[in-house]
Amino acid sequence: MNDIDLEPKLIDEMREILNFEKMLANNSITKEERSNITRLYNEMTIEQLERISPNVEWLQLINIFTESIQLTLTNESKIVVTDLNYVKFLSDIMPSTSKRLITNYIVWRVIKSKIGILDSTWRRLKQTYNSVNMGHPRIESRWLQCVSHTYASLGTALSNIYIKNHFTLKGKNKIDEIVDKIRAELNTTINYATWMDSRTKQSALDKLASMNFRIGYPDELLDDDLISKYYENLTLTENYFENVIALHKFFVESSFKSLKEINYRNDWRKYTDVIDVNAYYYHQENSFILNAGILQDRFFNPDRPNYLNYGSIGEIIGHEITHGFDSIGKQYDKTGRLRNWWDPKTDELYQKKASCMVDQYNQYSFEQIAMNLNGDNTKDENIADNIGVALAYRAYVRAYHSFWSETEQYLPGLSYNPRQLFWISYGLENCEKMTDEMLKITLQLDTHSPGKYRLNGVVSNSRSFASDFGCPTASPMNPETKCQVW
Repeated sequence: MNDIDLEPKLIDEMREILNFEKMLANNSITKEERSNITRLYNEMTIEQLERISPNVEWLQLINIFTESIQLTLTNESKIVVTDLNYVKFLSDIMPSTSKRLITNYIVWRVIKSKIGILDSTWRRLKQTYNSVNMGHPRIESRWLQCVSHTYASLGTALSNIYIKNHFTLKGKNKIDEIVDKIRAELNTTINYATWMDSRTKQSALDKLASMNFRIGYPDELLDDDLISKYYENLTLTENYFENVIALHKFFVESSFKSLKEINYRNDWRKYTDVIDVNAYYYHQENSFILNAGILQDRFFNPDRPNYLNYGSIGEIIGHEITHGFDSIGKQYDKTGRLRNWWDPKTDELYQKKASCMVDQYNQYSFEQIAMNLNGDNTKDENIADNIGVALAYRAYVRAYHSFWSETEQYLPGLSYNPRQLFWISYGLENCEKMTDEMLKITLQLDTHSPGKYRLNGVVSNSRSFASDFGCPTASPMNPETKCQVW
C-alpha cells in the first residue's frame, strides 16, 4: 500500500469520497424492497422528474449521453425511474455538496473501474485489496488479464469461434432432453399444488408453456456476416488502453441506440455472450437461457452417466426456471409484462410456506465472524435451490425407471447407487472456500446462501435424500420439520 505516497490532504479527500458514497448507498432502495418490482418501475416524463428532483438538470444530462447517437429528448419524453427516494435525496444534497467533492467522486469512480488496465503500481494496490477481501494472494498474470478482458469485451466474437469449434450436436440433443424432462416435472408439480387456486394455477401452467428456452446459442451467432455487421462501428488499434476505452464507448452507444429501436422479444443480440459459464432466467421476456459455456466440465457431459448430469446441470435448470414463479416471477405474466397474476389468497399461502424457509435459513450461523444468514435476502434463491434439485431428482428417477434401469453404469471403485450419486453430484456443485472477509461480503450483499447451506439447507428438507442415505429421523440431515414451498 506504500507504492503510492499520498499527501494527508489527499487521504482526507478520499475519506470524503468514501463517506459520500456510503451516504448515497444508505439512501438507496434496500435489497428487500427491490423484490417489489412495481416499486422499481416509476414511469414519468423528464419534466416530472425535474419537479421531483429540481437540483439536477436531468434533461441536459440525459441529452449529453444521447448526443452521440443523434437522439434528443424533450421534457415530454417518458422515462422510468427505478429509485424515486434516491433521486429526491440526490437533489436535496446537491446544494450543500461541494463541486470539488462531486468531481472527485466521479473521477474516482472512473479510475476505480479502470484500475485493472493501469500500470503495475495500481494493479498491486488492487491486488492488496483483493487479497484481504477475496483471498486472491497473487497478482493475476498479465496474459490472463488480457484474456479475461477480451472475453468480457468481445464475447460475441469469441462465442462465434467457440460454438464452431467446441459445441457438438450430440451435446445439444442431450441437454434438450434433460430440459424437456425437468420442464415436464415442473408442469406436474404446478398441477398438483393444492394451495393454488384454479385461476392462478392455470396462469402458471400457461406461463410455463409460453416460456422460451434458449439452449446453447442463437443460430444467428454462426453467421459471420452478421457478426461483422454487429461490430462494424468498432475500431481497434495497437494501443491496449485506448482499445478498452473504445470498447466501453461502443457498448454504451449500442445500449443508447436501442432507445431508437423497437424492443423485439428474443432479439438474438441479447443472447450472444454464450461462452459465459452461466444459466439464468430473464423475467422481462419469460425466457430461460442456458449458455453453451456452462455445458462442460463438472456441469455436463453427454457421455457420462445420467445421474451426474441431472445432479449438476439438471439442478441448475430446475433452479432457474423456478424463478418464473417466485416472489419476483409472480409479478411478470407469460409475455414478460409487469402484471401480478396471483390470487391474493394463493399469494398469502405462498408467503406462509416461504416464511418456513426464511426461518430455517435465518438460523444458520457462522461463528468465526459472528454473523447469521439473512433468510429474507436469500429467500427466492433458497426456494429455487430446493425446488430445483427436487425437480431434477424426480426427472432423473422417472427416466431411470422408464429407460435406464438396465443400462445406467455405476462409478468404478465406489459403492454408491445411482440415486446417491445424483446427490453427490449436486453436492460437488456447491463446494467452495472463501476468506472470512469475503464471507462477510457474501452475507451482506449476495442473494445466494453460501455453498455450505445451499447444500445442507436443501438436503435437510428432502425426504428423498434422507431415504437414499438412510439418515435417522431427527438427525441433522433429516429433521422432523421440513420446509417445502412447492
